[in-house]
Amino acid sequence: MKMALTFIIFFYLLLFHIGQVVNANEEDRKRWNKRYDTKEYMYGKEPIKLLKENINLLTKGKALVLAMGEGRNAVFLAKNGFDVDGCDISEIAIEKTKILAKGA
Repeated sequence: MKMALTFIIFFYLLLFHIGQVVNANEEDRKRWNKRYDTKEYMYGKEPIKLLKENINLLTKGKALVLAMGEGRNAVFLAKNGFDVDGCDISEIAIEKTKILAKGA
C-alpha cells in the first residue's frame, strides 16, 4: 500500500508540472521569473493537501521534485526526513525555495 501511494503521489506531482519542464527555453525562464518575482508565495507556503495528509504513508528516502516552483512541497518533504533534489526553470523560484527552507 505504501509503495502504491508513493507511486501515485510521485506521478501526480510529475504530471501536474510536466508542462513546465518539457521544451523549456529562455522565454519560458523569463516568464516564470516574472511570475515568481513577488514577495508573496503564489501558492502559499503549505504543501498540497494530498501530500500533507499522506506524508506518513510514504517511505522516507530520496525525492525528486521537478518544476518545484517556490518549493512548498520540496521543503515539506525535506522537513519530514526525505533527501530532496528539486529543480525549476526560474532562479527566482529557487531562491524563494531556499528562503522557505530556512524558515524565513
